[in-house]
Amino acid sequence: MISAAAQAQAPEEQAASSVSNEDIVVTARRKDESLQDVPQVVNAVTGAAIEKLNIQKFEDIQTVVPGLSLASGSSGTSTRLSLRGVTYDSFGSAPPTVEFYMNDATIFGTLLFQSMYDIGQIEVLRGPQGTLRGRAAPSGSITVTTRRADLFDVGGYVNGTATDRGGINLNAAIGVPIIKGAVALRLAGIVDQNDYDFVKSVNNGTSPFSNSRGGRASLRIEPSDNITANITYQYLDRQQKAFPGVESMVISQPGAAVGTGPFLRAADRRGITDGAVTIDEQQQVLNGQLTWRFAGQRLDYVGSLTFWDSKTSTPQDLANLIPGTELRQNVETDFQTRSNEVRLSSDERLFNFLDYTIGVFDFWNRSTNDIDNVGTLIDTYQRRHERSFFGNLTAHLGENTEISGGIRKITFKSADRMTLTAFGIDLLPYVERKHTPTIYNASISHRFSDDFMVYASTGSSWRAGPLTLGVFRPLTPNLDRFLNIRPEKSKSYEVGFKSTLLDRRLTLNVSAFHQDFDGYIYRGAPVNYVNLGRTGESLNVFNFQANVPAKVNGVEVELAYKPSDRFNLSASFAYAKGKIKNGEIACNDSDGDGVPDTGPVTIGSIKAASGGDAVAACSVTQRLSYAPNWSLVLTPEYNAPITERVSGFVRGLFSYYPDNPNDPTNAFDSVKAYSLLNLYLGIRDPDNAWEVSLFAKNLLNTKRTLTRGDRPQATFGVTNPAYGDYVSATYTRPREFGVNVRYAFGSR
Repeated sequence: MISAAAQAQAPEEQAASSVSNEDIVVTARRKDESLQDVPQVVNAVTGAAIEKLNIQKFEDIQTVVPGLSLASGSSGTSTRLSLRGVTYDSFGSAPPTVEFYMNDATIFGTLLFQSMYDIGQIEVLRGPQGTLRGRAAPSGSITVTTRRADLFDVGGYVNGTATDRGGINLNAAIGVPIIKGAVALRLAGIVDQNDYDFVKSVNNGTSPFSNSRGGRASLRIEPSDNITANITYQYLDRQQKAFPGVESMVISQPGAAVGTGPFLRAADRRGITDGAVTIDEQQQVLNGQLTWRFAGQRLDYVGSLTFWDSKTSTPQDLANLIPGTELRQNVETDFQTRSNEVRLSSDERLFNFLDYTIGVFDFWNRSTNDIDNVGTLIDTYQRRHERSFFGNLTAHLGENTEISGGIRKITFKSADRMTLTAFGIDLLPYVERKHTPTIYNASISHRFSDDFMVYASTGSSWRAGPLTLGVFRPLTPNLDRFLNIRPEKSKSYEVGFKSTLLDRRLTLNVSAFHQDFDGYIYRGAPVNYVNLGRTGESLNVFNFQANVPAKVNGVEVELAYKPSDRFNLSASFAYAKGKIKNGEIACNDSDGDGVPDTGPVTIGSIKAASGGDAVAACSVTQRLSYAPNWSLVLTPEYNAPITERVSGFVRGLFSYYPDNPNDPTNAFDSVKAYSLLNLYLGIRDPDNAWEVSLFAKNLLNTKRTLTRGDRPQATFGVTNPAYGDYVSATYTRPREFGVNVRYAFGSR
């Protein structure tokens, strides 16, 4: 991770060690600044580090950024992430706790959770965002910048990887000046195929896979010294097949049913469905950036258009009640977004001490889903439109002290509809909502010397409450409060320092933060409720949501040390403890004591526990995040010359995760402490023109069950007594060996 260091290095050494400082420029505050000058925590991972550590998937950025957890769901449309002690699951339909940006424009997170190539830099900004950058996000923002063409020289690269587990990744790019010094074009592409998560089904002989093909064209135009335009078009086509992994329930819950089905451990990487989850998706992203500098001012425009089409087929016979035949849910998704932002800011300080930024932001997205759930046809429609005005003012009191504050006024509108297609019945009539929140931020920093800065900041954030769909019966008081969720508000406070020591060979950055949530949007585990159908009352299961009070406290430490020209080491540590205190959530409460339990649930027990309501409610005090409270990342590298034209190197990537209770509502999926070690050994050109490396990912072959369900796999609520009880399970990726060859030329 390139989040801290103080030494100046040769370019190839910076890329290899993932450590630098003076030469790393970030845009955390929408302007180019040295990383150590920004009074907030920013983790920057350069494109060179991505190549050196052979990071091929976006979610693998979590291996170099402690406290960050990223995962894409097997459905192809879901994401799960954690940062600063808060977990977000896109299935909850609330806005994310972390917003994503590509080339400065808002982008839907799922579109990034695919193969990566030709990346310039990724920045992870921690803490509330939104006063200066797009949409409000309480936990942070992640920005991705793609490489641009050189206006003067031809350049490019070819990068190929092959592994012993059938993985093939080939990506390349070439940039060409069209009008030297004024117009240039860069073309990049990728071919990526692998066995996804290696989970196979005992009832299906085919193997899982994920195949991606993509390309990107970037046009750079600079007709004069004060006008710059960058236009990027990106296309990606992906097909995927995957099987839901399971484990015999008796492993975690002695006494569970054991039938004729095979005994399976999570380590076996096996499923039991006859069919696989299949995904066929295409995405297109058009992005434009325009800058005009005039009279000491700067006018910026950033806009994007996104088109995403996905066809997902998911097996529904999870208990294999009907061997040899698969029941399916087929979903066709059409997703479109449009964003526009105009900013006016000072390019030169006003009155020699004042910087300002003002602007307007407009974001619109529409999604439709055609759902065929085992013959039941449902259409859904969602539209979101967000418009905001923002401003930020920074006063420089001398050369060493800075006071900054910003505000953003948001107008958020949404519209939702759900229709039972076959009968033309509106399960959810057209519903519109509107909110007009205001968020703010303020900070102060003081530099006691060129090598030591302290800062303090505070900020607020906001998320719109989701409209929870799926319960189609008259609402009771409990159903109403667990389905109609109000917006969430939060406030955060942070202090920290950034320092360089030992003749700029050591960098140490430390921060501490506290965050309060008013009405945190919580999505719970599936619970039973009383449904009303044509034949009367029946038990159904649903993932309800709730507004709960929550707090997070945390500490983050970044250290980089270069004791010699041949060895360097960076270490990063993140601790965040989030807690819900006395939050009212929907629950299964078989004995009516107000505490969630796993006892048998009946219509009578629900009514008894809830006073006649359709769903029980419990007061809980529990963890806020599924991620570990803390994690540690180490990235050492040693390099030495072999000849005048060849250098040798060995580098490592070590991540440590402590014991983790995981899902606070699931007593059976606690994860024991584990570590992951990647090792890279190879040779390279001293000028970084080529590199050949052998690598091992999960070198120690660490084996851990990462998630485990607490309920047996069922088909429409019915288990398979003959086949036996299984629970969902995921496992660490197996050890993988590979070779990487990279060649770069010209401006690269």
